[in-house]
This record gives sequence, C-alpha cells and structure tokens, in this order.
Amino acid sequence: MWIGLVNGDIAGCARTRDAVVDILGALLRNELDDGTHDGIEAVGLTIDELAPKRSSPSTVPLPSLIDFAEAKLRVADQWLPISERRVKTQVEIVDDLCVAYEWGWEIHWRPINPDDGDPRFVNEYHFPYLADRVTGTVWLSGGTRGIRRGIIELLQKRPDELRGPYPPGKQGWLTVVDEFEKAGAFEPQNK
Repeated sequence: MWIGLVNGDIAGCARTRDAVVDILGALLRNELDDGTHDGIEAVGLTIDELAPKRSSPSTVPLPSLIDFAEAKLRVADQWLPISERRVKTQVEIVDDLCVAYEWGWEIHWRPINPDDGDPRFVNEYHFPYLADRVTGTVWLSGGTRGIRRGIIELLQKRPDELRGPYPPGKQGWLTVVDEFEKAGAFEPQNK
C-alpha cells in the first residue's frame, strides 16, 4: 500500500505507486496556477513526476504519416483479429461511428454476424481503437477507464519532436488530463 502525505496529512492511498502519483499530481495541479514548481519539494518523488511543467503549444501543424484509410488498415491488421477471437465471429470497422481528432482517429468496430458469435461477448460494448496520424501508431482506447486515458497513453508514445501541444514525458494519465484537455486532445473534429 502506498500513502501520499501533504503537510503530514494523508492525501491519498493506493495499491500502486503510479496511482498515488496520480492522486498527488491532481492535488498539486490545483495549487499551481502558473505552471511553475519553484519552491516546492518532494521526498521519494520528483515534482515533474507529480506536475509536469507546461509546454508551450506548437502552432505549426504536425505532418501526417497516415490518413484515415491507412489508420483503418493498421487497426484491421493489428487489433481486429484479437477482437474476432474474443467475439468468435468476423468483425468490421464502422466508418459512421469513427471520430476524427486533430491527432488522429477513434476507430469503432462491430461484429458482422452477431448471431454467429459468442453471446457472452458479441453483444457487449466494443471499445474502439485509436490511431495516431502523426506516428502511425494504433493503440487501445483506454477500456473501462475511458477514452481520455487511451488518448493520453497514445500521445505519450510520440517522440519529443512530434509531441506538438501535448505535455512532455510519460506521466500518469490523471496527472496530465487537464493539460491534454487544454491542448484540445479530446475535441472531436467531425461531429
């Protein structure tokens, strides 16, 4: 069990270090309006781990490595076979449900013949996949933790030079969710 203390009082506890970092980071972000960390000290953690310094957004659009058609092909090659094994029937990408973002796409899918699949899985909600247009990476959507977590994890896979307006480094998703929101990562482009 990990315990986070603020001024000697318990601020949060969790089973993993990352979860406590997320809790403390959220509390610290609420205290840091200007984005600076001057005068703040931590024991056992770094301040950048709790509240990363804000980067200045890039005003130049990053180049696209893939388009929507290529994103669908990559998801179909990498992830749809796993989905087919789970639901035990063929699946397809549903263009009408897909969502475009500045960074890429949320790719939705469904079983083609649901009556032929495993009823335990074929009728459950099918989490979409994510595709980064800048790097070509396809990734999970965050599952039950939500699409925002998946987007943050996907965009944190980018190299620093392709990060754009998103915070640098790998941080716990709850630690940086506000910064990703301010950068527009969760704003759909086509709906």
